[in-house]
Amino acid sequence: MKKSLLIAASLAAAASLTLSACSSDDSSGNGASQGTEASATTAQASALEGTWKQTNSADPSRQMEAVITDNSITVYWPAETNDDKPIFWIGSFDEGAAAQGGTITSTRDKSATDSEFVSSLYASDDDTKDFLVGKDKISFSVSVQGLSTTVEMKKESDAVPTPTAVRNSDAANSFENGTLETAKLRIKITDSKIIHPGEPGNEYDDKPLLVFYYDITNKTDEDLTSSDWVLYFDAYQDNDPDIVNQLDVGPTPSYELSSSSLEKIKKGGTTQGATSYYLDDEVTPVDLVAHLKLDDTEIGRQTFPVS
Repeated sequence: MKKSLLIAASLAAAASLTLSACSSDDSSGNGASQGTEASATTAQASALEGTWKQTNSADPSRQMEAVITDNSITVYWPAETNDDKPIFWIGSFDEGAAAQGGTITSTRDKSATDSEFVSSLYASDDDTKDFLVGKDKISFSVSVQGLSTTVEMKKESDAVPTPTAVRNSDAANSFENGTLETAKLRIKITDSKIIHPGEPGNEYDDKPLLVFYYDITNKTDEDLTSSDWVLYFDAYQDNDPDIVNQLDVGPTPSYELSSSSLEKIKKGGTTQGATSYYLDDEVTPVDLVAHLKLDDTEIGRQTFPVS
């Protein structure tokens, strides 16, 4: 019942949006004005990151909103509360290109918009959407039940809350060149090494350890610690013809990193961490496999030699 009411409210809000003629857009002027506008919007791509709000709604109390962050854009329908905003669009957003002004084509994040967190009745099913970036303004088209309108937005704050749907999106994730990127965090492997039994950091075990050292960055205001590595990575040695050999996690090899491993990382903050795995032999390479938290779907993998 609640969802039905939200859908009805969203559609009603869309119908009340102010229609905008193409000629009303500042970027449709001559080359000189376009150049002036582009240079005025320049500066840094990061200046675009934040929360945007509609400025041309027929009902000031029913405004669409958008959040730009990490080269993605999420657009919300108007809602009665901040806790349950229906999502209209989640897609890519080239901040570098957008900083120069002009039309930015966003590719819809199908994994996010089709997730359990987003009703398909709210979200657009277009594959792409054009966003026109002008001086202190972003505009885009919205079509609902035969009604088309142009929504204009102005930046309201630098706050960049990350929607739950984006955090659970496969499209926002990658593991390449030793760096795991998700909407929630970045883990960059800075070094790896073998510690043999009896060596500092492995004084009490009879198996060698493969240790990964890394920087971990928190992109959201959710809880994150350096020990959360184990929620996103598994390690394997393919040395058995019959079974998948997943390696056990070993001890943290240094007191300093161990003592700070449960400390919470602030939003935007970066700290160092280390995680080790017990090796079954020193010949078979180790495959480090990245996945989302509480999700076995593989994002990517990298192979590390041990000899």
